[in-house]
Amino acid sequence: MADLADAGRALARMISAGALLAAFAAISPAAAQSPADRSFTLANDQSKAIRDFRVVNRDGSWSGNWLKTAVPGFGSRGLRFKADRPWACVLDTRVVVDSDAMRGEAVFEQRVNFCGLTTIRVSENGVRTDRDGRSRSPERSFDRDPPRRGPDDGYRAPSRASEGPDFRVGDQVLGRWRGGEHWYPGVVDSISRSDVTIQYDDGDRETASFRQVRAYNWRPGQRVECNWKNGGTWYSGRIIAIEGDRLSINYDDGDRERTRTSKCRSR
Repeated sequence: MADLADAGRALARMISAGALLAAFAAISPAAAQSPADRSFTLANDQSKAIRDFRVVNRDGSWSGNWLKTAVPGFGSRGLRFKADRPWACVLDTRVVVDSDAMRGEAVFEQRVNFCGLTTIRVSENGVRTDRDGRSRSPERSFDRDPPRRGPDDGYRAPSRASEGPDFRVGDQVLGRWRGGEHWYPGVVDSISRSDVTIQYDDGDRETASFRQVRAYNWRPGQRVECNWKNGGTWYSGRIIAIEGDRLSINYDDGDRERTRTSKCRSR
Protein backbone atom coordinates (compact mmCIF):
# COMPACT_ATOMS: atom_id res chain seq x y z
CA MET A 1 0.00 0.00 0.00
CA ALA A 2 2.86 2.35 0.84
CA ASP A 3 4.35 1.77 -2.59
CA LEU A 4 1.03 2.62 -4.23
CA ALA A 5 0.73 5.81 -2.18
CA ASP A 6 4.26 6.88 -3.13
CA ALA A 7 3.55 6.19 -6.79
CA GLY A 8 0.37 8.26 -6.58
CA ARG A 9 2.16 11.22 -5.06
CA ALA A 10 4.90 11.04 -7.73
CA LEU A 11 2.26 11.01 -10.47
CA ALA A 12 0.54 14.02 -8.91
CA ARG A 13 3.83 15.94 -8.87
CA MET A 14 4.44 15.11 -12.54
CA ILE A 15 0.96 16.31 -13.49
CA SER A 16 1.44 19.53 -11.49
CA ALA A 17 4.82 20.23 -13.11
CA GLY A 18 3.34 19.61 -16.54
CA ALA A 19 0.53 22.06 -15.84
CA LEU A 20 3.01 24.72 -14.75
CA LEU A 21 5.09 24.24 -17.91
CA ALA A 22 1.98 24.45 -20.07
CA ALA A 23 0.89 27.66 -18.31
CA PHE A 24 4.35 29.20 -18.77
CA ALA A 25 4.36 28.28 -22.46
CA ALA A 26 0.96 29.92 -22.84
CA ILE A 27 2.04 33.27 -21.37
CA SER A 28 5.58 33.43 -22.79
CA PRO A 29 4.63 34.78 -26.25
CA ALA A 30 2.67 37.63 -24.65
CA ALA A 31 5.70 38.54 -22.54
CA ALA A 32 8.06 38.64 -25.52
CA GLN A 33 9.65 41.97 -26.36
CA SER A 34 7.92 43.70 -29.26
CA PRO A 35 9.92 45.33 -32.09
CA ALA A 36 9.06 48.77 -30.66
CA ASP A 37 10.58 47.91 -27.25
CA ARG A 38 14.31 48.55 -27.03
CA SER A 39 16.32 47.83 -23.91
CA PHE A 40 19.45 49.80 -23.10
CA THR A 41 21.67 50.60 -20.12
CA LEU A 42 21.99 54.03 -18.49
CA ALA A 43 25.60 54.01 -17.24
CA ASN A 44 26.81 56.63 -14.76
CA ASP A 45 30.52 57.19 -15.46
CA GLN A 46 31.06 59.82 -12.75
CA SER A 47 30.69 60.10 -8.98
CA LYS A 48 27.45 62.14 -8.73
CA ALA A 49 24.10 60.35 -8.85
CA ILE A 50 21.78 60.62 -11.85
CA ARG A 51 18.37 61.48 -10.46
CA ASP A 52 16.33 62.40 -13.51
CA PHE A 53 16.01 60.98 -17.03
CA ARG A 54 13.31 62.19 -19.45
CA VAL A 55 12.54 62.32 -23.16
CA VAL A 56 10.38 64.76 -25.07
CA ASN A 57 6.76 63.84 -25.76
CA ARG A 58 5.17 64.25 -29.18
CA ASP A 59 3.45 67.43 -27.97
CA GLY A 60 6.82 68.98 -27.05
CA SER A 61 6.53 68.50 -23.26
CA TRP A 62 8.91 66.45 -21.13
CA SER A 63 7.88 62.93 -20.15
CA GLY A 64 7.78 61.79 -16.55
CA ASN A 65 11.00 60.77 -14.84
CA TRP A 66 12.03 57.28 -16.01
CA LEU A 67 14.02 56.69 -12.80
CA LYS A 68 12.13 55.51 -9.72
CA THR A 69 15.37 55.82 -7.75
CA ALA A 70 18.60 57.64 -8.56
CA VAL A 71 21.43 55.87 -10.38
CA PRO A 72 24.41 56.11 -7.97
CA GLY A 73 27.85 57.27 -8.99
CA PHE A 74 29.60 54.71 -11.21
CA GLY A 75 26.42 52.62 -11.20
CA SER A 76 24.04 51.65 -13.99
CA ARG A 77 20.37 50.98 -14.62
CA GLY A 78 18.57 48.97 -17.27
CA LEU A 79 15.86 50.95 -19.09
CA ARG A 80 13.52 50.27 -21.99
CA PHE A 81 12.53 52.63 -24.78
CA LYS A 82 9.13 51.96 -26.34
CA ALA A 83 8.53 53.74 -29.62
CA ASP A 84 4.95 54.75 -30.40
CA ARG A 85 5.95 54.35 -34.04
CA PRO A 86 8.70 51.96 -35.26
CA TRP A 87 10.71 54.82 -36.79
CA ALA A 88 10.23 57.35 -33.94
CA CYS A 89 13.63 56.72 -32.39
CA VAL A 90 15.34 60.14 -32.38
CA LEU A 91 14.26 62.10 -29.31
CA ASP A 92 15.47 65.06 -27.31
CA THR A 93 16.59 63.74 -23.94
CA ARG A 94 17.26 65.35 -20.57
CA VAL A 95 19.56 63.94 -17.87
CA VAL A 96 19.92 65.63 -14.46
CA VAL A 97 22.89 64.86 -12.21
CA ASP A 98 22.92 65.65 -8.48
CA SER A 99 24.27 68.96 -7.23
CA ASP A 100 27.96 69.63 -6.98
CA ALA A 101 29.22 71.96 -4.23
CA MET A 102 30.94 74.18 -6.79
CA ARG A 103 28.70 74.00 -9.86
CA GLY A 104 25.24 72.97 -8.67
CA GLU A 105 23.24 70.35 -10.54
CA ALA A 106 24.31 69.35 -14.05
CA VAL A 107 21.61 69.23 -16.72
CA PHE A 108 22.39 67.63 -20.08
CA GLU A 109 19.78 68.19 -22.79
CA GLN A 110 20.70 66.36 -25.96
CA ARG A 111 19.28 64.49 -28.91
CA VAL A 112 19.62 60.70 -28.81
CA ASN A 113 18.84 58.06 -31.43
CA PHE A 114 17.43 55.09 -29.49
CA CYS A 115 17.44 52.73 -32.50
CA GLY A 116 20.27 50.22 -32.12
CA LEU A 117 21.25 51.84 -28.82
CA THR A 118 22.96 49.63 -26.23
CA THR A 119 24.22 52.14 -23.64
CA ILE A 120 23.84 55.81 -22.73
CA ARG A 121 26.92 56.94 -20.79
CA VAL A 122 26.81 60.05 -18.61
CA SER A 123 30.05 61.68 -17.51
CA GLU A 124 31.04 65.13 -16.29
CA ASN A 125 31.51 66.14 -19.93
CA GLY A 126 28.06 65.13 -21.17
CA VAL A 127 26.34 62.18 -22.81
CA ARG A 128 27.80 59.51 -25.09
CA THR A 129 26.12 56.54 -26.71
CA ASP A 130 27.30 53.00 -27.44
CA ARG A 131 25.69 51.33 -30.42
CA ASP A 132 26.42 47.63 -30.90
CA GLY A 133 29.58 47.93 -28.82
CA ARG A 134 31.00 50.94 -30.68
CA SER A 135 31.35 54.18 -28.75
CA ARG A 136 30.04 57.19 -30.62
CA SER A 137 30.86 60.85 -30.23
CA PRO A 138 28.48 62.93 -28.10
CA GLU A 139 25.07 63.45 -29.66
CA ARG A 140 24.46 66.97 -30.89
CA SER A 141 23.25 69.23 -28.07
CA PHE A 142 20.54 71.84 -28.55
CA ASP A 143 21.56 74.94 -30.46
CA ARG A 144 20.17 77.09 -27.66
CA ASP A 145 18.56 76.71 -24.26
CA PRO A 146 14.94 75.59 -24.76
CA PRO A 147 12.34 78.10 -23.57
CA ARG A 148 10.81 77.34 -20.19
CA ARG A 149 7.38 78.15 -18.76
CA GLY A 150 7.89 76.20 -15.56
CA PRO A 151 10.13 73.52 -14.05
CA ASP A 152 8.42 70.65 -15.92
CA ASP A 153 6.33 72.50 -18.48
CA GLY A 154 8.41 71.31 -21.40
CA TYR A 155 9.60 73.03 -24.52
CA ARG A 156 9.21 73.07 -28.23
CA ALA A 157 11.98 71.81 -30.46
CA PRO A 158 14.01 74.41 -32.39
CA SER A 159 12.08 75.96 -35.25
CA ARG A 160 12.47 74.83 -38.83
CA ALA A 161 14.97 76.42 -41.14
CA SER A 162 13.57 79.58 -42.69
CA GLU A 163 14.31 78.31 -46.18
CA GLY A 164 14.59 74.97 -47.91
CA PRO A 165 12.79 71.66 -47.37
CA ASP A 166 10.83 70.92 -44.24
CA PHE A 167 13.55 69.19 -42.19
CA ARG A 168 14.33 69.37 -38.48
CA VAL A 169 17.49 68.50 -36.61
CA GLY A 170 17.15 64.83 -35.66
CA ASP A 171 14.98 63.86 -38.65
CA GLN A 172 15.79 60.63 -40.44
CA VAL A 173 16.69 61.38 -44.06
CA LEU A 174 18.36 59.96 -47.14
CA GLY A 175 21.43 61.76 -48.44
CA ARG A 176 23.02 61.47 -51.88
CA TRP A 177 26.59 60.92 -50.73
CA ARG A 178 28.98 63.25 -52.59
CA GLY A 179 26.36 63.84 -55.26
CA GLY A 180 26.44 60.25 -56.47
CA GLU A 181 23.56 58.13 -57.72
CA HIS A 182 22.81 56.35 -54.44
CA TRP A 183 20.91 57.52 -51.37
CA TYR A 184 22.16 56.56 -47.90
CA PRO A 185 20.23 56.75 -44.60
CA GLY A 186 21.22 59.14 -41.84
CA VAL A 187 20.04 61.77 -39.36
CA VAL A 188 20.01 65.56 -39.80
CA ASP A 189 22.70 66.98 -37.50
CA SER A 190 22.36 70.67 -38.36
CA ILE A 191 20.61 72.96 -40.84
CA SER A 192 21.67 76.28 -42.36
CA ARG A 193 19.89 78.48 -44.88
CA SER A 194 21.47 76.65 -47.81
CA ASP A 195 22.53 73.16 -46.73
CA VAL A 196 22.08 70.24 -44.34
CA THR A 197 24.71 68.34 -42.36
CA ILE A 198 23.95 64.60 -42.20
CA GLN A 199 25.32 62.03 -39.77
CA TYR A 200 25.04 58.86 -41.84
CA ASP A 201 24.14 55.54 -40.24
CA ASP A 202 27.45 54.04 -41.40
CA GLY A 203 29.43 56.68 -39.46
CA ASP A 204 30.27 59.08 -42.31
CA ARG A 205 29.32 62.74 -42.11
CA GLU A 206 28.58 65.24 -44.87
CA THR A 207 27.26 68.74 -45.46
CA ALA A 208 25.08 68.73 -48.56
CA SER A 209 22.74 71.06 -50.42
CA PHE A 210 19.01 70.64 -49.92
CA ARG A 211 18.60 69.03 -53.34
CA GLN A 212 20.85 66.17 -52.20
CA VAL A 213 18.65 65.34 -49.19
CA ARG A 214 15.18 63.85 -49.03
CA ALA A 215 12.90 62.39 -46.37
CA TYR A 216 13.58 58.84 -45.23
CA ASN A 217 11.00 56.68 -47.01
CA TRP A 218 12.20 53.10 -46.64
CA ARG A 219 9.29 50.75 -45.97
CA PRO A 220 8.56 47.07 -46.62
CA GLY A 221 8.48 46.63 -50.39
CA GLN A 222 11.17 49.27 -51.02
CA ARG A 223 13.93 48.20 -53.40
CA VAL A 224 17.45 48.71 -52.03
CA GLU A 225 21.02 47.56 -52.51
CA CYS A 226 22.84 46.08 -49.52
CA ASN A 227 26.43 45.12 -48.72
CA TRP A 228 25.97 41.34 -48.49
CA LYS A 229 27.46 40.08 -45.21
CA ASN A 230 29.58 43.26 -45.18
CA GLY A 231 31.83 41.71 -47.82
CA GLY A 232 32.08 44.80 -50.02
CA THR A 233 29.75 43.62 -52.79
CA TRP A 234 26.35 45.26 -53.18
CA TYR A 235 23.31 43.23 -54.25
CA SER A 236 19.80 44.34 -55.18
CA GLY A 237 16.79 43.19 -53.22
CA ARG A 238 13.59 44.22 -51.52
CA ILE A 239 12.90 45.14 -47.88
CA ILE A 240 10.43 42.69 -46.34
CA ALA A 241 10.53 43.93 -42.72
CA ILE A 242 11.89 46.89 -40.72
CA GLU A 243 12.52 47.06 -36.97
CA GLY A 244 14.28 50.32 -36.11
CA ASP A 245 17.63 50.23 -37.94
CA ARG A 246 17.34 46.51 -38.70
CA LEU A 247 16.17 45.36 -42.12
CA SER A 248 15.15 41.96 -43.47
CA ILE A 249 16.07 41.71 -47.17
CA ASN A 250 14.94 39.35 -49.92
CA TYR A 251 17.67 39.52 -52.55
CA ASP A 252 16.89 39.15 -56.24
CA ASP A 253 19.05 36.00 -56.40
CA GLY A 254 16.93 34.28 -53.76
CA ASP A 255 19.15 34.81 -50.73
CA ARG A 256 17.86 36.42 -47.55
CA GLU A 257 19.65 38.50 -44.95
CA ARG A 258 18.91 40.39 -41.75
CA THR A 259 21.09 43.49 -41.82
CA ARG A 260 21.15 47.17 -40.79
CA THR A 261 20.35 50.43 -42.53
CA SER A 262 24.06 51.30 -42.37
CA LYS A 263 24.75 48.50 -44.85
CA CYS A 264 22.13 49.51 -47.43
CA ARG A 265 21.39 52.22 -49.97
CA SER A 266 18.71 53.04 -52.54
CA ARG A 267 18.50 54.71 -55.96
